[in-house]
Amino acid sequence: MSDNFCIVVGEEFNSFVNKKNILSPLCFSDNFDDEKFNSIYLGQGLSHGDVLTLSSMVDEKINFINNIEWVNQESVHKKNKKNVLISNLNRLSERDFSFKIRINKDSEILSDHVTGIHVPGLLLIEAARQSLISVLEVYFEDLSAKSRFVLKSISSEFVNYVYPLEVDGKISIMNFNISKMESNLEAEILISQYSKVCANFKIKASLTPEKLAALTEKLSIPKI
Repeated sequence: MSDNFCIVVGEEFNSFVNKKNILSPLCFSDNFDDEKFNSIYLGQGLSHGDVLTLSSMVDEKINFINNIEWVNQESVHKKNKKNVLISNLNRLSERDFSFKIRINKDSEILSDHVTGIHVPGLLLIEAARQSLISVLEVYFEDLSAKSRFVLKSISSEFVNYVYPLEVDGKISIMNFNISKMESNLEAEILISQYSKVCANFKIKASLTPEKLAALTEKLSIPKI
């Protein structure tokens, strides 16, 4: 980073703010007349509206870094865009993909977390789940179009705290057994920050024909 920079993170991470070069949108608004920055790094917990407001305050020459667009909400099975946690995927090889995590301040998980310093582990689990769904929707569309994504298991390992800064993800499809009745797959997702692995997830899931999945769901309703 340049010497003359600041990082803006959402108000939900107020305990991470140092009021020098790590600012909340409110702190930035109060101090931007007095501080001249060459670069503004966009951290976690900002909405699209926050970014637009920041852009309107500063000179056009100032560089906004980590200004990532969220993936389309339909490709991660979300009704509300505010709950989308990942960027578009970047295909590294046939079954390896990278992505960025971008947390909206109005995310349903972020809204009820207590420390205000690190990113909640549940949010990272959801980001991992979304990355797998996005891989299937975008790169295995022929299979996913008439199928239902069925989550079977998630194993989690948290190694280091993740802070409200730039967060990287990588997903690898390890096994994918395709059949007409049910296609089963396993995936590994690594979450890292500044080249340090912070969390590791292993997910087992299936793609089940929609009619079969709907029937199974109805038949599984408990008799009360």
